[in-house]
Amino acid sequence: MVDKPSGAAPDNATRILAVTIGGLGDAILFSPVFKALRSKYPAADFHLLVASPLAAEVYSQEPRLQQLDLADTNRPTTLGKVLSLIPFAFHSRRQGGFDVGVFATGLNRRFISSLSFMSRIRFAAAAPAPGPLLPTDLACNIAIARIFDPSISEDDAFVPLLPDRRADIARQLDGLGIEPGQHRILALYPSRPSPRRSLWPLTQLLSVAKKLKDSNLADKVVAVGASAEGGEIAAADTHRVIDANLAGRIPVSALSALFSVCTLTLGNDGGLLHVAG
Repeated sequence: MVDKPSGAAPDNATRILAVTIGGLGDAILFSPVFKALRSKYPAADFHLLVASPLAAEVYSQEPRLQQLDLADTNRPTTLGKVLSLIPFAFHSRRQGGFDVGVFATGLNRRFISSLSFMSRIRFAAAAPAPGPLLPTDLACNIAIARIFDPSISEDDAFVPLLPDRRADIARQLDGLGIEPGQHRILALYPSRPSPRRSLWPLTQLLSVAKKLKDSNLADKVVAVGASAEGGEIAAADTHRVIDANLAGRIPVSALSALFSVCTLTLGNDGGLLHVAG
């Protein structure tokens, strides 16, 4: 089930690398792995390598990371991905490489081997690909996490949430007449089209949100998403369902604070829905 490396994970390691080069959602589904690594190696320098600027923005708030690296690996070929990692690999070698490197599910074996060689990773472990026994990316990542901490479960997936961010969001909503704790807040997230996902139309999401408000299951509806979605939401909201259109107005690093004060999130598959989860 698990793509275990030869030999057991070292008990003593001073430099750890975790690698997830998908989107924001992929980085969140990988979070139990670096929680497990921190549990096994509490004193080690912990590095995270991501390909998504949104993931980098979110995890820049994580105090347990000593280094966060962003590599533009969104290339169509394995060779292109490997070439994009040369600056990171060169810097890693100058620092002495890594004692342990763990790779998220879905990564190409040749990519893993290349990065392990280029960055001098002495013990490498990769999460398996989804299959009948491990049907989801989260389950695959948890399987590799349990090599380092057998107690890890789905409940260990996390997004960093700073207390001052929550206070900022509460003040911003209060200025719009929305009071967390007093109002049942529904966050609406339409997401963006992708070859890997099918989306409900925005009009359908708005219709469901309206029914929830009419049924007194939600008091206020707040729209979130990218800047491009803000105009689309405003144009589609002919029944004035949205109480605050915040799409593109809140940084991704603060959206976890917004979702934390919402009663419900309604939306399509996408990185922000994983943040809400």
